[in-house]
Amino acid sequence: MNKREFDVIIFDTAPTGHALRFLSLPEVMDSWVGKMIKIRLQMAGLANLFKKILPFGQASESGLEQLEAMKRRVEEAKILLSDPGRTHYNLVLIPEQMSILESRRALAVLRQYKIPVDRIIINQIIPRNPSCKFCTEKRALQMKRVEAIRKGFAGHGIHEVNLFSQEVTGYKMLEKVGKQLAPH
Repeated sequence: MNKREFDVIIFDTAPTGHALRFLSLPEVMDSWVGKMIKIRLQMAGLANLFKKILPFGQASESGLEQLEAMKRRVEEAKILLSDPGRTHYNLVLIPEQMSILESRRALAVLRQYKIPVDRIIINQIIPRNPSCKFCTEKRALQMKRVEAIRKGFAGHGIHEVNLFSQEVTGYKMLEKVGKQLAPH
């Protein structure tokens, strides 16, 4: 997080629910670490009381120091995730109703955590194929959904990526996707 050895780090997260839990982790960790520090301080107070009665030796502060260090790292992660100069979140959805609803929910949660969303990427759009009736009908339905996405997510850059005949893995396929996202 603090090293500058890479220009870009990409987190390709799991489906929406998992991604949102991941993004809320700094807030959860901050709360948890704060409680642990409080408990640790209370225990240190008890240890000091017993030390007066029985010789236990020196109490270690390393546990408290480790919790404080973790708390600082969590704070830094919160700052990084909400810094539009360093973090860019792209919401990827497919042109289907359930995906659109999930993405609206995700966008609301991202706003709540002050995580900036740059682009909305509409994935798996069926290419034109007039010789395939199914493809033509499915594409027509997708185009209605694309229009709804454009209206519902106005204010964000909206990009489209076609459905490919093969899975997007490896450099060549990623390059094809990259050309659709940034054709220049």
